[in-house]
Amino acid sequence: MTRLAEVEVTRLDVPEWPNRFVCATTMPLAPNPSAHTEAAGLAALHALALAGCTATQLPPRAGHRPAWPIGFVGSIAHDNALAVALVARRDVVRTLGVDVERHDALAVDDARVVLCDDELDFVGDDAALATLLWSAKESAYKAWCTALDVDLERVDPRDIRVAVLGRRELEIGAVGELQERVAPIGALQGRSVRVGDLAITAAWKL
Repeated sequence: MTRLAEVEVTRLDVPEWPNRFVCATTMPLAPNPSAHTEAAGLAALHALALAGCTATQLPPRAGHRPAWPIGFVGSIAHDNALAVALVARRDVVRTLGVDVERHDALAVDDARVVLCDDELDFVGDDAALATLLWSAKESAYKAWCTALDVDLERVDPRDIRVAVLGRRELEIGAVGELQERVAPIGALQGRSVRVGDLAITAAWKL
């Protein structure tokens, strides 16, 4: 059972994201999957309430993806340090995805598993930049899955391509077979923000 007195859920305002997005965060009470999921659910309900939703619980999950009340769309992410929920009304946004990572979590030596050659050349030896691109790919994957209402399987992260346009403004697209699979949605916009040692990245289609 959640020790509610110990849980503080707060709104996170990110000027670089569309102003009708609502983001809420909280800290998991323990470093385990069930605590992560519980914290993310609390953040999601808080964000939904701030967006004008009266739901007191989330609908049953659809596969690996969280489900959202009618009229709203959202995404959640969590690690040991933070749970994040990002929501918006469906008349504002078609889909969105969010991810949270320690800002330099992806070592450059490991980046070739998830970054294509052009992206590797772009990040050089900058672990924070490599992590930014990886986080953007995670956010985009969630956004595409939500929009298509499927759990996309056998996705090579190197087929998700991220372009940094300046000041952490991102454009995220796909190539090869993945491009065909996500064609009904197409490329996504994105932004990343630092919160302490964490990077929170959002991807969306208005």
